[in-house]
Amino acid sequence: MAMMLTEEQQMLNDALARLLEKHGPGAAGDAPWRDMAETLGLMGLGIPEDKGGLGGGAIDAGVVMMALGRAHVVVPWIENWAAAGLLARANGSKALLQSVTSGAARLALAAAIPFAGAAFRAGAGGTVSGELAMVAGAAGATHLLIPAEDADGLSIRLVAADAAGVTRTVRRLVDGSDAADIRLDAVADTSAPVIAGADAADALIQWATDAIVAGRAAEAIGLCQTLMADTVDYARTRKQFGVAIGTFQVLRHRMVDMQMALDRAEGVVENALETLGGDAADRARMVSAAKHLGDEAARIVGEGAVQIHGGMGVTQELRVGNYFRRARLLIQASGGSAAHLRRYAAA
Repeated sequence: MAMMLTEEQQMLNDALARLLEKHGPGAAGDAPWRDMAETLGLMGLGIPEDKGGLGGGAIDAGVVMMALGRAHVVVPWIENWAAAGLLARANGSKALLQSVTSGAARLALAAAIPFAGAAFRAGAGGTVSGELAMVAGAAGATHLLIPAEDADGLSIRLVAADAAGVTRTVRRLVDGSDAADIRLDAVADTSAPVIAGADAADALIQWATDAIVAGRAAEAIGLCQTLMADTVDYARTRKQFGVAIGTFQVLRHRMVDMQMALDRAEGVVENALETLGGDAADRARMVSAAKHLGDEAARIVGEGAVQIHGGMGVTQELRVGNYFRRARLLIQASGGSAAHLRRYAAA
């Protein structure tokens, strides 16, 4: 089943597809991100209009992530979007939110996924220290949202990425995407104001990390849709023994298995996106289910696509291998399926 889009969401999908086509499969880095933020204003999605945003909700974010997956354009849009959504929900600076929606500023949340305790501590005098490796979306961020523990519990601090005591080491991953190791050495409290205290911080971080997981699952669906379409087309045209390989019963069964895995994941991912605006327990259960089934679809569809293409599936001549490389990275991200199966069982 394909996600049922409203007229506005279909227009968003079509406009984004045209923009991403200009950059081409495998595009990464700053150029496509800026095009998305500045040309289409996509960082304003989900931000209330009275705070400088475009309104809308998580399904709109899912439309964006599926389009990124189909086009295989690798940018940390969902990570930056979720951090902006956290700031909006915390009633953070309207001026900063307006800079975010215009593309002038970027936020990244320095928290592990699934969230299970802060890597940063607030010490004597309110200074913040700690480190966290491989923070997605942080390589190009202008501001960091730092979950920090102190004697009073968890809080969220807003830290400029270039503040004194902040060290950021950018890492380039195998699929061309970037992440960054973040280290804070006694960053002064004046440079790390609290935007959410112990009464709200944990719920906000759980929402943002769930939004990232659901968004990445939607990207995996987009990748699988392209892999599926390419495989069916290849099976129709590639011939062995004088006939198209798509007529071989074993390959027809394999492609049916691939399509069933994709259909099963699509419905659950859509439900997970819808729960981002609702009850926390429902959200935890559905997001973890979407992560597991999205990973399963990426594995079944990706492996099937590569194997049906044969040796061509791992060459640079076709895009199948690069799409599967990105799918494999998404499978390993966000805590992996095992952690989310445990979370699903607990929920």
